[in-house]
Amino acid sequence: MRHTHNILLEDPYVKWSITEQSPDETGPVVHGRGYAFIQDRFVEGQGFVDAVRESCLRKPVQEAITAVKELIPALNGSWALVVEWPDGHLVAAVDRLRSIPLFYAQHGHEAALSFSTYPLLDMADAVSIDEGAALEYLLAGYVMDDHTLYEGIRQIRAGEILEYDPACATQVKTSRYYRHLPGDYRSACEQELEHELHSIIKRVFSRYVRAFGGGQLAVPLSGGYDSRLIAAMFKLYGAQNVLCYSYGRPGNTEASISREVASALGYDWEFVEYDKDVWAQCMAKEDMESYWRYCGQGTAIPHLQDLPAVAGLSQTGKLSNATILPGHALDALAGSHIPGELCVPGLAPGPDATVNSVFGNHFVLWPGGEDAAQHLGVFERLRAALPADDYPAEESPWAPYEMWELDNRQAKFIANSVRLYEFCGQDWALPLWDYELMDFFLSVPPKLRWRQRLHVNTLGDKVFRGDLERLREIPRTTGEVLTERMTQDIPPAPNVKRQPSCFRSALRKALDGTGLLGMAHRLKAHLAQPDFLAFDCWFAEGKDPRRVSVGQVFEKFGVRTHLPPALWAILEPHQSLLLVQVFFNGVLSAVALASEYKRLNSGSRE
Repeated sequence: MRHTHNILLEDPYVKWSITEQSPDETGPVVHGRGYAFIQDRFVEGQGFVDAVRESCLRKPVQEAITAVKELIPALNGSWALVVEWPDGHLVAAVDRLRSIPLFYAQHGHEAALSFSTYPLLDMADAVSIDEGAALEYLLAGYVMDDHTLYEGIRQIRAGEILEYDPACATQVKTSRYYRHLPGDYRSACEQELEHELHSIIKRVFSRYVRAFGGGQLAVPLSGGYDSRLIAAMFKLYGAQNVLCYSYGRPGNTEASISREVASALGYDWEFVEYDKDVWAQCMAKEDMESYWRYCGQGTAIPHLQDLPAVAGLSQTGKLSNATILPGHALDALAGSHIPGELCVPGLAPGPDATVNSVFGNHFVLWPGGEDAAQHLGVFERLRAALPADDYPAEESPWAPYEMWELDNRQAKFIANSVRLYEFCGQDWALPLWDYELMDFFLSVPPKLRWRQRLHVNTLGDKVFRGDLERLREIPRTTGEVLTERMTQDIPPAPNVKRQPSCFRSALRKALDGTGLLGMAHRLKAHLAQPDFLAFDCWFAEGKDPRRVSVGQVFEKFGVRTHLPPALWAILEPHQSLLLVQVFFNGVLSAVALASEYKRLNSGSRE
């Protein structure tokens, strides 16, 4: 029996391009979004899909499929594509970072692929939420691996290809064309690697300025080095129409540094003030639920932090068909997320150590979820998502950790924040995730990635020189300046070792039994200061977040009513805490998850 497929790409906010063909043509139809550099040739939109189609024209189907699969790893950029042949064969893929997601499902003899989970839900006879995935969402803010919240609906992972064969019983198969695993380290000296990194940075931004420099550009300029690098390099290569912006409470450190950097570069700078009233108005907007769903897709919590800023600048016309260039996340590529507990020289930690490190660093939005994670198979799924045991972990024991983080946190939480720009009618690009930068940092020796040593020294000694000299002297948010070289190596024993999750859980329970934990929470509430970006106001409804309890928010959104008992048991002990005492994204994960359960339990998929 031959099977069929259904392609659903009618995105309400961004148009997908499609190749045109005459009635007598038998080649494939290509659907695509995004942009890519094929060597130094820039293609986007219609040019992107035409380039993919050209690679496989006038070839038999199997040869054409092979040609597309060989082209995919060379598409350096942010994109998603679907290639379908008249006989029913299909190939779909996303870039290394999954910056544009694709979802798929199989219903009987029909497979479906979509830009969104919701059309796939509409096709299903019955829908249920995977409780293990829901726990991941609650604790981390996203669902890991190829899962979504919904049973039977999957996502194409970062660096993955999906193939559909209508004559095959299994129909859909997936394979990875890219895995973000450090190794094969370079033997060049530190100075030579700095010179090479500087050359790569110049090549990357030369490409991006040629590709995007003709229109309005916008840089969400923080107090860190990554967004500063973007603004500086666009200035160096002559981009004129650039707006830098920041946001938060007046006088916050991030904004002060941002303004100083923009001034040093001669770029316009806008500040969008945040307070409890701004957030109350933002969260009450009629289209907020639509935004949550478009951004989250049953995979990650919606990105909120710069929503009022981008929406406000768009409404006033200060952003108009702009390409926004967010500064994430060169620091991660450069080594800032390497976990100390996996870096003891001579130690080759096994899978359990890596699993504990991932869980302890990422599944932290709500304490106390370890037992449920064991029961619902989260630790088992973590192990399955790591590389096979034959990976030489002694060379870089944190490599499986970094691969997991790119596949999950960076792809689904950080990069996925660009959905905000699309929702507000703006374009975006991610220059710091250029493949040349990614490949370079994978080959940098571990000691030069520790605390971003090579990256920071390259900025200070080579990039921020000449006309950019002033940028060396402006501190970043944490106070450091670039006028002194970093020399720190991986210490013989990291200063901070993360205790196993089970130990932390037992300690917390013991303290709770003595009443000391409650006293600590009350002291923290007394000393708490409002968040300098006002993120603690997300759910305060215009009130002082130091006077609003987590339980009040849960009551308003029916969190207890809609979540399963196993998930509510994790949240219940935290009801008496105030909004300033918990992770803002934790409250968001609980509310957004309850909303998904409510929608499905009510029978509504709209």
